[in-house]
Amino acid sequence: RLPPFPAGSADGQYSDSAMGDVSNAEAIDMCAKLKKDNLQPETAKDILETLSGATISIKTMIESKIGVAVKALRQHSNSEVAKLALNLTNKWKDLVKASKGN
Repeated sequence: RLPPFPAGSADGQYSDSAMGDVSNAEAIDMCAKLKKDNLQPETAKDILETLSGATISIKTMIESKIGVAVKALRQHSNSEVAKLALNLTNKWKDLVKASKGN
């Protein structure tokens, strides 16, 4: 499993203070934010960093389609966002492979 996930704060940003699992609803919320046309690099980095330190189940990844949103960011014009998205995608691929025993 991945390390714990910082829970969302009241203002919609994700805080490093409270730790727990990513719920399906939280993943769907993050996915929607990542898919916005006017996504700011700082918002994308915040969400990707949160997900990088998150405990998220494969079931939640599939149901929320968060992986699709993250994968699309690998081509982001901001190199930091693109790198974070690539690293997270690779981390999740390894998690899926490990769960299948490959």
